[in-house]
Amino acid sequence: GPFVATLDADDIWHPDKIALQMSAMASGGADTGFVYCLSRRIDAGGRALGTLKTHPLEGRIFLRSLLFNPVGNGSSMLARRSAVEEAGGFHPDPEVQEDNLLQILISRSWRVALVPRYLTGYRVSDISRSADLDRTARGRIRVLQEVRERFPETPPAALALAEGRLRAVLATQAFDQGRIRRGLQELARGCRLAPGLATEFAAVHLVSGIKIRLRAMHGGGRASGPPPGADFFDCNPAAPLGRPPRPLEGRRLAALERLEAQ
Repeated sequence: GPFVATLDADDIWHPDKIALQMSAMASGGADTGFVYCLSRRIDAGGRALGTLKTHPLEGRIFLRSLLFNPVGNGSSMLARRSAVEEAGGFHPDPEVQEDNLLQILISRSWRVALVPRYLTGYRVSDISRSADLDRTARGRIRVLQEVRERFPETPPAALALAEGRLRAVLATQAFDQGRIRRGLQELARGCRLAPGLATEFAAVHLVSGIKIRLRAMHGGGRASGPPPGADFFDCNPAAPLGRPPRPLEGRRLAALERLEAQ
């Protein structure tokens, strides 16, 4: 068929997902390469755990998608088959985050559209979550290397910003696991590539982690997302979006968007 929708084996879709994405594809026009939606994290029983953090981006997003992965997972995209074939399909190397690379390659030549509803259930587990974060960050670094090799004309500043932020992600992950030396090494590499962005990301992450631990110690905290234990299919897919990007991230995104428009 002329369209392709990807779904990982352990994830789920809302019944309206494909219909709403096909409508957005039709509205976007012939130069829309793929449409994505928002996602909720779910447990093994399909109960909602919260929303998957993302930066909802639309239009010409190639450079911005180097810095942030707006789609967030491999189960929320509906793509035009010709766009997938033009990009070469999924990368065969298991060390590359193949769904993210495919999305970036499509966005280089095509417009991207968003259905701002939580229509994908992204299954996670406590056992795999830490390892997944580390593997995802490293897989995205490999994605940047692939983009650099395929498209040497890509602005070096955009690639440096993206890798700097990913190094900060690896640093905060290492700090969380008690690997202080490794965390400092990754943070230093991130700061050399993107000084302000890397330090802001690391600082905000560490402060957020302290607040979460304090709230857990006192048995309180603000509730966010769906009610605890709510089934994915019972949650309102039209719930409000999450927080906007932090100030420095927002400025970087705006600068990349202006560069994209030139």
